[in-house]
Amino acid sequence: MPYEIPFSQLPGLGEEDYPGFPAQVCPNELPDLCKHSSLCADVLKDNPEMYQELKDRQTATGVSLARCIKTGIDNRGHPCLKSIGAVAGDAECYKVFSPLFEKLIEGRHGKAVPVAHMKCPGRRTLTAESAEPLEGYVISCKVAASRNLDGTPFPPAASRDQRQEVEHMISGAALQMEGALKGTYFPLVGSSSYPSKPDGMTLEEEKALGCFSVLFLLRNSSSSPTCADAD
Repeated sequence: MPYEIPFSQLPGLGEEDYPGFPAQVCPNELPDLCKHSSLCADVLKDNPEMYQELKDRQTATGVSLARCIKTGIDNRGHPCLKSIGAVAGDAECYKVFSPLFEKLIEGRHGKAVPVAHMKCPGRRTLTAESAEPLEGYVISCKVAASRNLDGTPFPPAASRDQRQEVEHMISGAALQMEGALKGTYFPLVGSSSYPSKPDGMTLEEEKALGCFSVLFLLRNSSSSPTCADAD
């Protein structure tokens, strides 16, 4: 049998945080970032007072500045491939740590220009007739939408139990769909978090879903099971 990597036993991939910068409480002094190359490191080096201003703050769900910047402190980055070096642990982070996140967003996307939010016209306005002009040019189309659940931490700050709660909530909602949207939920192979399928989907099911191009790419598989319709 091929050797299986025990991912849950590797540093930072189980229940324990990756060893290095604390994940819960910031130390009194910011570590030396002179050899770090990321947007977050640049912001903190240019604004040393910001760390002192934000280090003791927490969101309502308990996300600290330490949790947000840990990845950028533990990983120095590379000057030719500059990463952001910070993550948001929940939606409130963008307010509680706004001095930092506003500069990170501006550094990556440019200064924001206030614009009116465009409302989605809704799927009922997208009909077969409206797509007729594209006939012969478009073979297939795939739409992906990502949303967050209100009151739930984002993955960097979510525990195993919270991730399982999200899985049950989303799969439960998807399985209530009827008609053309009615389908089956397929947890990832080897998953133990879904009671109805204690070992996740079978290898045969995984292969079949891959053939129909409805299985998420490998780089997304660690957090992206599949819900496929009956067809």
